[in-house]
Amino acid sequence: MKRRVIAALLILTLIFSGLMFSVGNSDAYVKASSGLPEKYDLRDYNLVTPLRFVSTGDNSRAITIAQSLESNALKAGWGKFELENNNAADRQWTQFPYSDYTAKFLIKGTSDEYIRIKEAFGSSIASRDSLKNQIMTYGSACVDFWIYKDGKDYYNEETKALYQSKDNSHLAKIGFEIIGWDDNFSKDNFATTPSGDGAWIVRTPGEVNTYCPIPEDLMNGGYFYLSYYDCNILKRNRFAYSYIAAPGEYQDFNYQYGSSDCEKCNATSAAIYFKAIADQTLTSILVGTYDVNDTIYATIRVYKCRNEYDTNSESNIDFVNDLNSRNMDLIYEESGVKMRPGEEKQFNALELRNMVNINKGDNIAVIIDFNRRVDVVTAVTTQKGHNRTCICDDGKWKDCGDKPLVISVRVRNGHNKKIVDGGWVLDSLNIKNNEESKLTLTWNRDKNAEGYDIYRKEIKNTKTVYTLVTTVDNSVTKYTDTKVKLGCTYSYKVVPFSGNREGTSIEKTAEVKIAAPYIKKLENTTAGQVKITCSVVKRDSYSIYRADPGKAYKWIGNTKTTVFIDKNAKKGASYYYKVRANRDGKQSNLSAGKKITVTK
Repeated sequence: MKRRVIAALLILTLIFSGLMFSVGNSDAYVKASSGLPEKYDLRDYNLVTPLRFVSTGDNSRAITIAQSLESNALKAGWGKFELENNNAADRQWTQFPYSDYTAKFLIKGTSDEYIRIKEAFGSSIASRDSLKNQIMTYGSACVDFWIYKDGKDYYNEETKALYQSKDNSHLAKIGFEIIGWDDNFSKDNFATTPSGDGAWIVRTPGEVNTYCPIPEDLMNGGYFYLSYYDCNILKRNRFAYSYIAAPGEYQDFNYQYGSSDCEKCNATSAAIYFKAIADQTLTSILVGTYDVNDTIYATIRVYKCRNEYDTNSESNIDFVNDLNSRNMDLIYEESGVKMRPGEEKQFNALELRNMVNINKGDNIAVIIDFNRRVDVVTAVTTQKGHNRTCICDDGKWKDCGDKPLVISVRVRNGHNKKIVDGGWVLDSLNIKNNEESKLTLTWNRDKNAEGYDIYRKEIKNTKTVYTLVTTVDNSVTKYTDTKVKLGCTYSYKVVPFSGNREGTSIEKTAEVKIAAPYIKKLENTTAGQVKITCSVVKRDSYSIYRADPGKAYKWIGNTKTTVFIDKNAKKGASYYYKVRANRDGKQSNLSAGKKITVTK
């Protein structure tokens, strides 16, 4: 295929370059843990999609990121996607999980299927264990790679191995994709010998521009080995990102996004204020963190502010004062939110279990309280005038100044619920009324669900609607509803969900009745009589029912004590008995039947 010139590779327009951080010694090496193989290649597990060739108008970095999404979709079990070249090229925003564009757009496949970027996970190139774990967990990782004018001098065409040993004036910046590694790849395989063995297995996005010094067989072949010690990738490209896919739901708008000059700021809490530009539904909160080696648990609180704050003001003092005094009204709270641990900078997309409706003009504050001190990401904003952000240090709130990327709030326009997947059905719901004024729901665990939303409505008339009672996680398959009234009838649904996907459920209805008794004993102590002894329950009386074999049960009498004597039994006959309790004009369910054969 004839090489094509891509002018976009010579124009450093992407924000990604602002996300490079100093990691100290370029030869920093973390020894592989016992759980990491010496060699790993995603191709061996069918976790890479066909090589994408760059064509006119495409962008190599956008293409490699699209391929990372495809790899992650396979790893996560979302299925196989082939994202459109031009679509990916037009969406250079794909590099940033916290950008406004990521919140807004989907990435379209050639078969009219969509996936979106949920979040990104980044590891330092120098922290090899971290990057290896990242690739094994999330699929391929993307990195910007500087190509030098004398790059051919550092490439071994026979072994397909590249090691650039010195910093030189670069020619172009190209997106490459890391799909594996080989710790034992010999240093002797390189044109210039590095200081040690080992290499990343790298895939290119096919042909790139004519000025690229990398040989044609490397670019068109797609795969080569890049030394762990390449000065280019260590000194200029600190982080490699894996892009985490999600089904084709998207958010219309994002309150707060940032670009370059990212820093870390130690805090116990973080907050963002914004004024709703439309009737919207909060869907997720994005939090940037550094150096999170242990799992963090957070509590998310959403407040409706009593005051409005000037988002264009140089000072954030009014918002800070109201944060310290909590001069605002709580409208949503979710605790125990788990944030993914990692060794380097990352972005946690915390999707709310319950959507929060807000109205146009509402002044909203979102506060995240961490269970310990956290290094949160801050960055220069590219969206002035929509929001204010703050962090809390040792109980005192303070303005983030001109580096406000602490929390990003994603919303959908209009008041919406989770996306419903009609083919995902929970059909195992059962209801029991075993205890006084309680209804107990049980269902079978759905291995694909993150948890279950339990809905209830009281059957009064046709206008009653389902409301959310509670949300439980995937380990729970039983729920007892104690907030029901004796004599009332309720209908329930237990709806499985994963992220913002919500399935459907069968509906089961039950009346709240008084506790049902059971028959403790049947005795034929006297000729022609059967003594029935009932269990003790709160009641005014018991009703006794009898049936001949194969016949229907008929009422035969009541008793206020726990004992009833059936005086109409015949010797040699068999009878079945059931009981129910009566109280305040209401009846319990019938007990289970019990049989006796009369011998006297």
